[in-house]
This record gives sequence, structure tokens and C-alpha cells, in this order.
Amino acid sequence: MPPKKTVTNPVTTIRGPAYSDGDAGHRPSKANYTRADEEVFMQKVAGRWMEQTGRAQEGRTYSLNKLPAGYELWERPRPSDPRHFDKWLYGHPNHKTFDSPYRFYPHFEFLMRGGHGTCTCDMCKKGKPSPRSSVSVPALPRGRPPLHKGPVDEEGTPDVFQSLFTLLKSERTLTRKIEERASMDWRAEKPLVDSIANSARPPSFVPRHGEIVLYLSPLTQGHELRQDNVSHEFKIFDTRTSRYTGAPRWLAGIVTERPSRTPHIKDLEPKGKNSSTTKNQSVNITGFRIEPLPAPGSKDKNISKQHTYTSLDLIRPFTFWKTCLHGIPEPLLPSLSSTVRSSRGIGHMRRYTPEASSSAPKATGSATWSVSYHNLPGPTPHHQNPQQ
Repeated sequence: MPPKKTVTNPVTTIRGPAYSDGDAGHRPSKANYTRADEEVFMQKVAGRWMEQTGRAQEGRTYSLNKLPAGYELWERPRPSDPRHFDKWLYGHPNHKTFDSPYRFYPHFEFLMRGGHGTCTCDMCKKGKPSPRSSVSVPALPRGRPPLHKGPVDEEGTPDVFQSLFTLLKSERTLTRKIEERASMDWRAEKPLVDSIANSARPPSFVPRHGEIVLYLSPLTQGHELRQDNVSHEFKIFDTRTSRYTGAPRWLAGIVTERPSRTPHIKDLEPKGKNSSTTKNQSVNITGFRIEPLPAPGSKDKNISKQHTYTSLDLIRPFTFWKTCLHGIPEPLLPSLSSTVRSSRGIGHMRRYTPEASSSAPKATGSATWSVSYHNLPGPTPHHQNPQQ
């Protein structure tokens, strides 16, 4: 007699609620708890949801793509029988636990409605806590109560992008300023972003804030950076003896501060010729503040603390490193050699786009792009000629 074949019902994944009131700070306080497998829990919740909405099909199993944000399933061995594990769902804003998917389901329906109306689950009713919650949940609540009704991310911050995509589906067209006022990251970064966006665009020959450049420390009086017309190498020129004295010691760094006054095109020429900088103006006022770059992966970050104020005529775009280092026999300094190596390629970048479409086909949800190169590009139009 042939063995019986095991038939496995196909599992259909459905999307959980976009809104969640889950509190990520509500978690077990004892060390004998561990994260539990959530698949069976999600299948029972999803199956009941499909039955209640009249969309369930015979012979098909349903599961959620994930639990609502802020909720997690935890388990611990039963004291009377350590081979058996009791499971609780944590994350309710009242810091009460659900001991089964069926007890959680009324609250799940409430979340699927976007938090509108009154939740009928036992945990939201006053004076009716779960029998098990009194054992595992501390008496004093932890974490902040939810202040926002609507979609939230995994950290409990209102997800304005999901809200706007949901609004876009209903209105088809949408023009609205994106603001994340409940996000501490957005509030901390907004002043810097606004200052960059609203600041006057500097001349094309001026290094930008945050740009990686090649630079020299300020030279002693009577010395200039020039390019030898014969060898086409950059060298230090002594104006008093009219002779080249050696090769420059290039460094790689990032521009962290620009001069208080707008640089002039004549600042590209060596000091003492036609520079607009007078002797009464110090380099920390008319120069750029540059921090050298440490070696990637190195724990020694002391080199990044050795910032320098240097003038515009001693700065070159980093893309010209081959031209600037041509003919220099000395070994590269750490900040320069590590930057050259790390800048020789660009890896992959991924960006996730939430599903949102009014009339177009449903988006796949992700887009990937990449670029790589072995030799750094040539001159770009936003900088000066390296031979100046």
C-alpha cells in the first residue's frame, strides 16, 4: 500500500494594519523570557480576519506579513512543566499582555480600522486585565503612552510617508509639504538642512561644506605652491631664491567650515600676488577649516582632531589626486592613502518605496541602483583648474 501523501495548504500572506498603537517599551522584565516564533500566532489572527470579512477560501491558509509595529511575542517555560512554553503578546499601550491570538483579535480589528471607534478587547476595558498579565507585567507603566493615532514605524514614530501614500490613493493627486515634527531626528537635522538650502550658492571654485579635498598646511612666508612648467609636477617655490625647494605634503580632508567672507576669484592665486586677503586678516577668518580623514576601520581617530585652517590657493578637488601627486616620490601620508583606496569604488545602494498607486499598477516596493569605477573621474565644472 503506497504511503499517504501529505497535503500542505498554500499560505497566503496578507498585510497587517498600517496603524499601530504598540509600545516598543513594553517587554518582559524577567530574564527567563525569550522571543517566540510568531508564525502560528499570525496565521490564527489572519485566518479569523479573513473569515470575519468574508474573504476566506476553503483549503487556504492565511498569515500576516508581520505583527503590528511595537508588538512582539515572548515565551517562557511553564513552572509546572518546563517542556511546555507559555506565550504572551507584548506591546499593548496599557502594558497588559495577550495570552492567545483569539484574545488579541478584537484589538487587531481595532487596529485594522485605523484606531477609530472603541476597542472591545479585554486589555482596553478598565478593570478587566488579563489573568496572566498581573503576574508578568510590572505595576508601574514604562515608556510613553501613544500620542498619535495613525501609522507608526518600528520605533513608534508617526509614519508620515505611509499616511501620505494612503491619502494619495484616495485623492489620486497630492501636493503637500512633508514634515516629521514627531521625529527627533527630523527636528535635529531640519535647521542644518534649511541653512544649506537657503544659503546663497557659493561660486563654483569654492569647496562646499562637507566636501573631500586635497590640501596643504599653511606654507611659511615666501613659499608658494606652483606647477613646474617642465615636469608638470606640483612643487613648493621659494620666491626669494626663485627656485623650487621640494614636493608638497598633500593631505586629504573634509571641509567642515568655510570663511566668514565670500572667497574671491583672486584667492586662487598664491598669497602675495593679487590675493584679496590682507596681512591683517588671519587664516582662521579667511581660510577653510579642514579635518584630515582617518584610515577606514581604524580605532585611532586622533588624526581627525588635527584640523587646519588653510587658504584657497592650497586646496584642490580630490578628483585631481593623480595630477597633484604626479612625480612625488615620498610615500603617501595615512589620511591621503586611505582616502585614495576607499574612493576607488562605490557599492550598491537600496531604497525602499512603500506601495502606493492610484491608477497605475501596484509597485514592486523596491528599487536598486549601483555604480562603480576604478579610476576617479576627471575635472568637474564646480571647481577650479588644478593647475591654478
